[in-house]
Amino acid sequence: MRPAVAAVVFACLLLTLAATSSPRVVGDGSEYVHLAARLASGHLPAAGESRHFIFYSALAAPLLALGLTAAAAFTLLNGLLLAAALYITVSRLHWTWCAIVFAGPILWWLDKPHTEPFTFAMYAIAFALLESAPWWSLAAAGVAATQNPGNAALVGILAVAAVAGRISLLKDRRFWMGLAAAAALAALHPAYYLVRLGTPARLAFTGDARWMTLREYVTVLADPNVGLLPQAPVFAAAVVAGSLLLAFRAPRRLLSQGVVAAVTSAAWLAFVAAMATNVNHGGTPGLSRYATWFIPLAIPLFQEIDHVLGRRVAWMALPAVVSAALGVWAFHPARAEAADQPTRLASFLWTRHPSIDNPLPEIFAERLRGLDENWLPVATPGCEKVLLPGRGGRDSVWPMPCAPVTPPARCQEPGATCYANRTRTGYEFVGTGVSAPQPFRLARGATWPLSAEPFVADALASLAWWNMDVRQVGDPDAIIRSSRHVGHVVLWQAANRLFALAIDVAPDAELIAQVTQEMSVALTIESGPINGTRVRLRPGLGRQAIVLPSPQPWVMLVAEAR
Repeated sequence: MRPAVAAVVFACLLLTLAATSSPRVVGDGSEYVHLAARLASGHLPAAGESRHFIFYSALAAPLLALGLTAAAAFTLLNGLLLAAALYITVSRLHWTWCAIVFAGPILWWLDKPHTEPFTFAMYAIAFALLESAPWWSLAAAGVAATQNPGNAALVGILAVAAVAGRISLLKDRRFWMGLAAAAALAALHPAYYLVRLGTPARLAFTGDARWMTLREYVTVLADPNVGLLPQAPVFAAAVVAGSLLLAFRAPRRLLSQGVVAAVTSAAWLAFVAAMATNVNHGGTPGLSRYATWFIPLAIPLFQEIDHVLGRRVAWMALPAVVSAALGVWAFHPARAEAADQPTRLASFLWTRHPSIDNPLPEIFAERLRGLDENWLPVATPGCEKVLLPGRGGRDSVWPMPCAPVTPPARCQEPGATCYANRTRTGYEFVGTGVSAPQPFRLARGATWPLSAEPFVADALASLAWWNMDVRQVGDPDAIIRSSRHVGHVVLWQAANRLFALAIDVAPDAELIAQVTQEMSVALTIESGPINGTRVRLRPGLGRQAIVLPSPQPWVMLVAEAR
């Protein structure tokens, strides 16, 4: 496909997406809009006014000065950047690979005032041109570094790779001009803030550099919620299959300058992304915004496949079209943000195979609570996976209705966080894979009453809670059908036994039960078991009232078949 034709087709796709979406400001987009408006009016922003550099906003400022709205200006800018990047890339890469790279997660950012399309486009240009025009490759990497100064290392990586692949570049003036331009562009950000604020950058890394765990390092790529590979499966499959093809057909191609530069760059970008303090950030369709940085890095791999196969990859047409269709569907710009709920894959793993995925605490807590807050504990609805905070043994940390089990000492240390993963006979405790203690606040309203927890733990253990299920009052198969003058009721039940904890029991409180076999009920209150008091529930009598001692902060009920 000719580059001009591919660019026109892609531009038509972008126009269609923009026309069927409602532009909106997400994440830090308001800062970019404000900066662009200030520049369009002929003024620099006030010192310290924004954490983000002005370069990207400066590109949109002329469009605002012409009278376009901020939404239209940034949408047009993002579209032009992506279309230009595709035009350059498709002239050096088969169109099927371009469809996999460009018709994917980056589409969601089309009508958002955010730097993701800018960075994506610059990296696509940089890696597409590394072999044929490395001077322009370096310049593109330098442009990308204006907004993310921590990524300036890619300039050095690309320069070393280019020279390693072609030593004659050291005598080429164009190479040195490109390197000088890239260095100057990458220096703009720190120089600007050094002059205006006396500090090299307000946004070098969004966190402090530190040693990190493997989980932190691979999260942006592999996490089921925010990771690139699970959310772009066709892209991931293409990268894996392409790597295997080269490994068998032309293994030396895997050591080409472009592939080595891409792998090295990915390793560095994963480090930069892991430094971010807000891993589960909003302003995305769920996928980490940093994940979009990695997609163009696959271009050198696909170029090597083209070299090996002589661009005879028509067999890739169907996967490419499927990938593009899925990309448009999954990442249409009109889709709402989705950083406040787990993906289907994450939900499946957490509830069916909880030990397989132990995400960073921020991701688990915010996806389940739906809040951008650090409240713990938190658990899946069926208590298959629980995230517990360490409180030094001072407080109850088990959320209702999850069966409280004594965690190991390492999980009780102040500041520690641990996962309790449900097994066939209880819970298995594992650390959360973070390099530093996580700040959190105890969600007291979500935990068992402190005075009730020892009784609850003993009762549920004696009932073998791992063979029981959580129920809600009024569920079709729940033994407790309703309640009166009770604040909240927690239920566990099996065919022949029942556990219930009634909280905030007011005068004249009662639980309404209906059983299919005779059961004997024992009651416990804050001061201990109520000896000699037994209630019998008989089948065939319809709904029966269990009168609760009141008022009480809580009343525990344990029923077993006779």
